[in-house]
Amino acid sequence: MEVLVVTTKDCDMRSEIIGWTHEDAGLFVSGKPIGMTSSPVPPSSPKTILEALFYRWKLLGPPVEEPAEYTVNGNYFTWWLTREK
Repeated sequence: MEVLVVTTKDCDMRSEIIGWTHEDAGLFVSGKPIGMTSSPVPPSSPKTILEALFYRWKLLGPPVEEPAEYTVNGNYFTWWLTREK
């Protein structure tokens, strides 16, 4: 299973992805914390949420709005997606 966490400026499936992280359970190493294993760029690096859905990613829920106090450029939205290998 793969997990993709992306951020966008707007709460819109056509918003450009401005940041992402990718974890692949197939690369899990016992004894190392999640996020400390090397995860290559996903084979299909989507530019938008809509494109990610085209590449068989599935949304885990609605996007979460992150408040401006944590960013320099105002609010942004975090999206969680997953797919089976």
